[in-house]
Amino acid sequence: CHDGVDGKGDTKTPDLSSDNVQKYTDAELTDIITNGNGGVPAYKGKLTGKQIKQLVAYMRSLKKK
Repeated sequence: CHDGVDGKGDTKTPDLSSDNVQKYTDAELTDIITNGNGGVPAYKGKLTGKQIKQLVAYMRSLKKK
């Protein structure tokens, strides 16, 4: 959904490196990924807690420098 390895998104999904996404705490991102939010589907039961934690870490690695 977030277009390729850079997470830039397309016209319908946010840029994961943007300040608007990066402003969320790890706990908030974990909750969004786990339970869903708006257009984000819930991944509870599809990803393990460890995988979700790794996904949050990956999202942090995309932060604009």
